[in-house]
Amino acid sequence: MTSKVTERIELAKLCSSKEWSKAIRILDSLLAQSCVIQDICNRAFCYSQLELHKHVIKDCDKALQLDPKLLQAYILKGSLHFPLHFKLTAFTGVLRKSLRNSRPLRLDLECRFWIWISSGMASLSGL
Repeated sequence: MTSKVTERIELAKLCSSKEWSKAIRILDSLLAQSCVIQDICNRAFCYSQLELHKHVIKDCDKALQLDPKLLQAYILKGSLHFPLHFKLTAFTGVLRKSLRNSRPLRLDLECRFWIWISSGMASLSGL
């Protein structure tokens, strides 16, 4: 029991100092001992700080299988879409400026881009 307590104290210190990789190792150790939903979400958060998006999705999906009403998992998973949204907004802005006089071509390229992005996100969420 004391080893779990010391691990959790060490985990808190690592998270405070933003040492995410080391925190993930401790969470892996804790999860090997017992599967606690909060530890899965905490590991997903650590992965998100390291921008390891596939691992975030995998942990969030695992947590949601255990508790489909877990808001934290939905928030973490949804937070992955914000950086993508900004990249898409920037891309479409450039596309609109460069193709201002060619509406059919612009619409065709935008449609192709959105299809490409949505197929990529579908493959990410299928982990």
